[in-house]
Amino acid sequence: MPFTKTKYFIQTIGCQMNSYDSSLYEDILQQHGMIPASTSQEADFIIINTCAVRDKSVQKAASAIGRIHHRKVKKPSILLCVVGCASDLLAKLSHHNAIDYLHGALNSTQVDSDFLLFLKEQGFSSDSTPSFTPTQTHPKELSKYIPIIFGCDSFCTYCIVPYVRGREKSRPVNAILRDVEQSLQEGVKEIILLGQNVNCYGKDLHPSILFSELLDQVSSNPDIQRLDFLTSHPREFNKDLLEIVRRHNTIVKRFHFPVQHGDNEILKKMKRGYTAEEYLEKISWIRSYFPHASITTDVIVGFPGETTLAFDNTLALMEQVRFDSVFGAVYSPRPGTKAATFDNHVSPMISKDRLNILLTTQKRIAKTNLQRFLHQTCKVFVLHTSGQKGIGKTWEDRLIQFPLPSTSIPQPGDIVHVSVDCVQNFTLQGQLVHF
Repeated sequence: MPFTKTKYFIQTIGCQMNSYDSSLYEDILQQHGMIPASTSQEADFIIINTCAVRDKSVQKAASAIGRIHHRKVKKPSILLCVVGCASDLLAKLSHHNAIDYLHGALNSTQVDSDFLLFLKEQGFSSDSTPSFTPTQTHPKELSKYIPIIFGCDSFCTYCIVPYVRGREKSRPVNAILRDVEQSLQEGVKEIILLGQNVNCYGKDLHPSILFSELLDQVSSNPDIQRLDFLTSHPREFNKDLLEIVRRHNTIVKRFHFPVQHGDNEILKKMKRGYTAEEYLEKISWIRSYFPHASITTDVIVGFPGETTLAFDNTLALMEQVRFDSVFGAVYSPRPGTKAATFDNHVSPMISKDRLNILLTTQKRIAKTNLQRFLHQTCKVFVLHTSGQKGIGKTWEDRLIQFPLPSTSIPQPGDIVHVSVDCVQNFTLQGQLVHF
């Protein structure tokens, strides 16, 4: 198989950490002379990066493996790699004979040496010049994930992440700062610091360092245009972090703050480490520092033992916090987790009904929330420019559209200011003020 003509396709399922892992594989494939395909149907080298957090994610990967298996029957030269958190499980459930390479989550800033050996065995050789080079006017990436901590020590009873990604391991400060500087030199405009729980960063380092201190150091780089971080566990969240966010205007004013539930008994069974009242207190901290900040969250419905009253407590918390977006999901038992052994499971029909109620409630709240931006001038990070329309995101991470001027058109990655005049389909609309 001529390596200069091989097309690859990477299907990423799951979280931002999986997206980062996929970017590592993509860099290696390009260094070995491959070029990206638009779809898996066009590719001869396919990577499926899997997620084990919910059964739906596992089944999605299993379906993809099945489709590629049928293609391989007609074209055996197709290579299929299954990687990520659910790889071992899928090798048992799916068409394992179709899988040419199998590996779990990386939990590192490099692919494993066995993947490089696999490529060599298949006849691919490394080339110092990638065969696919982005244009200078459109960098390969406007935004880039930079992991700061791998793994998780929380062991929430429903979550499989600590079992598939391991215990918490912080990266050295110098390594992170070096990655940030290199990314900026490559044309990246937005840096997103990544971890299952960024607030636990640095506890295992010697000497130890707080996440807020790391954020301060990263923010001090004058070339950063926009800085974000994911995800904050409410248990370790503190005001030191808010002080740093206030100090640096490059840091976004959006906090992804997973509550998971609004009932104290369920939170205790989940082993979240806080009560609804403690969570609400920390929400009040954020509001006191940044009244217009966006707050997003994750919510699980149908957790074992969830009564109607418990679910109503979640709805009440949503009404009180007024989240800007909610990633809602029905509880999915994960093999090996403590919650998988719990009794009093909620029926799928009731869980689905509750999820629909939750999402309907959130849709109403989100639409109302956007009104706070009306007649405000927002700082905007430009994402796309097409025809006569520009699309960007505010520093509160809300999408915004604006007509482009006839001259001096802003480019992706530029920072502009837009005066908001209306809301349409959950997207802000406005007029370009200046950039």
